[in-house]
Amino acid sequence: MSADLERRIARLEAIEAVRYAFHRYFHAIDNNNIDLLINEVFTKDAVLVISNYPPGSGQNLLLDTEEKIRAVYGPIKADGHRHNAANTSVWVNDDVTEAKVTSFFVTTIAWGNQGGMYEGTFVPCPASGAGVSPTPISSCRHRTCTSHRRSEPKWVVTSRSKRM
Repeated sequence: MSADLERRIARLEAIEAVRYAFHRYFHAIDNNNIDLLINEVFTKDAVLVISNYPPGSGQNLLLDTEEKIRAVYGPIKADGHRHNAANTSVWVNDDVTEAKVTSFFVTTIAWGNQGGMYEGTFVPCPASGAGVSPTPISSCRHRTCTSHRRSEPKWVVTSRSKRM
């Protein structure tokens, strides 16, 4: 197989792995599985910025520690709260060490709907066997990385912003 074909296949596999990680983020929130969110979806040093939060406030909320992430996501009940993504774009850099995701979303909740746009940066989980640069962009939040096969690169969120 040519080097060019191998590179193109690696990028396509990365795009699918990033989409999977992005949807795991939604599933973790919608099912109030904050441990999954913290331990498998986000990197240890993930930084989240939620624009206009609380909704309608015009304020931006910075979540740059596990405690802050838990404080915001922990109280979300798993009682019909559902995220729906649309027009999701995934861009993976040439050396497959970073991906950018942009997606519109609608969240259905008991009292109505809200929506906005997600923007996130994903990196391969170093313990997954994915092609990672010698100096990873961010450390993997996984402690053991035993939940996925070594042949399937796992990607995790290193930064995310949400505009409502």
